[in-house]
Amino acid sequence: RRDSHNAADSCFRLSSLVASNEMYLENVSEKIRPSTLVDRFKALESNEWLLAKDVMDKRFGENDQGTFYFLCNTFTVAFQFAREQLLQLCHYQHSILHGVHPEDPVYAKEIFSEMSPESEEKQLPLALRDILYKQWRSDAGTCNMQQLEKKTTSVLSKAYERRFKQIEGDRAFKQFLSACCRLAWQMNIMRPPMHISVEGGLYDERKHRVWYSCRKSTNAKIRFYVWPTLYDCAGGNLLQPGLVFLNEGQEREQPHVRQWN
Repeated sequence: RRDSHNAADSCFRLSSLVASNEMYLENVSEKIRPSTLVDRFKALESNEWLLAKDVMDKRFGENDQGTFYFLCNTFTVAFQFAREQLLQLCHYQHSILHGVHPEDPVYAKEIFSEMSPESEEKQLPLALRDILYKQWRSDAGTCNMQQLEKKTTSVLSKAYERRFKQIEGDRAFKQFLSACCRLAWQMNIMRPPMHISVEGGLYDERKHRVWYSCRKSTNAKIRFYVWPTLYDCAGGNLLQPGLVFLNEGQEREQPHVRQWN
């Protein structure tokens, strides 16, 4: 009887784990899932990123370092704001469940100052979380990204004021920005959320690809990221090596922009 009880308990815990974590079981009936997002991440670099870079090369010079910073930060900033937006949605649902008005400034200040996105999400019942995330993934290809785009452009316009003014109306950049925001949102509504990194340090051939004009060296320092490294979750498995520019000669600091690492 004890063995039967332990087996049943193990099955229940395993079922709960699988139901709440796409790393263990991928629902192939969903269009938005980790494997399709990896493909989209690669395509974004190969298509929209390249078109936006071509436009900026014509304006600021070919392979200008500021262009690399600007385009990489477009995605990392969008990724951070997507995570914050997810927190707000979980906070809204949590507030309703506890009979508190979601826009109560005192309650909102208390929640946002004391809870991380992960803890805020875990406050919701598992069944409700499953329903919410399934609905968000179902709508992820068509939902309105205007708010996320607006927040991202607000940061970029301040960090790269001169460059942004010259590029903001360009069609290729608008398409790149829109694609970054949508993909960032889709990655964040995976369970657990996917993770990107632009962490500096030494070049690692497993984690990094090298920009074609740089010489590979095992002891070379990363000067900046051209495109982030992608993981299935924070501290998880590597899905796509990042594209980096290695430091050769005088080092130049990358402009400080908030990033989600």
